[in-house]
Amino acid sequence: MNAANLLADSRPLIGDGRPKSTGGGVRPHINPATGKPQADVLVCGAAEIDRAVEAAIVGQRAWMAMGPEKRRDALFRLADLIEAEAEQFKTLAALETGTPVA
Repeated sequence: MNAANLLADSRPLIGDGRPKSTGGGVRPHINPATGKPQADVLVCGAAEIDRAVEAAIVGQRAWMAMGPEKRRDALFRLADLIEAEAEQFKTLAALETGTPVA
């Protein structure tokens, strides 16, 4: 999968939604290994950051209310999802940091 496809939807996840635009506008995502733009990405502004902080507070309260066993199970599920998408995560990490994929 190429960079444009992986980076195509750069809308930030805030709570359970993704804004179509952001207060910070659009900036090019630069590959640090090549110095060349890979895709345009949205940059959050103050309003999106405020909403993200509010969503994080709500999320943290819900996380604590789950109790330790449910949190453990959620973390195991997250680990399974990450393992299932390991190749995509490896490619994204290379695109973001400029490190080669081995």
